[in-house]
Amino acid sequence: LLHAAVGVSTESGELLDALKKHIYYGKDLDKTNLFEEVGDLFWYLAILADELGFDFEKVMAKNVEKLQARYGDAFSSDKAIKRDLTEERKILDS
Repeated sequence: LLHAAVGVSTESGELLDALKKHIYYGKDLDKTNLFEEVGDLFWYLAILADELGFDFEKVMAKNVEKLQARYGDAFSSDKAIKRDLTEERKILDS
């Protein structure tokens, strides 16, 4: 679990660094590198899900259901702040 969690952190840092270089240093956006980093993130997340006995697709589906309950059809800052955590927990527990 720790190896996978550290891997997620490391790979997300690499993804963020690539975006930082593009936004702040004016470097070209290297989509091939971003593709690789996203793939690495998926790899470590899949390891986490497997180790915890979670079905990866179910995790994704429940997350979508939670976000739909939170935001409906569109994101808003107000909805992000005024979340119904009890309802979200019910969705994730079901």
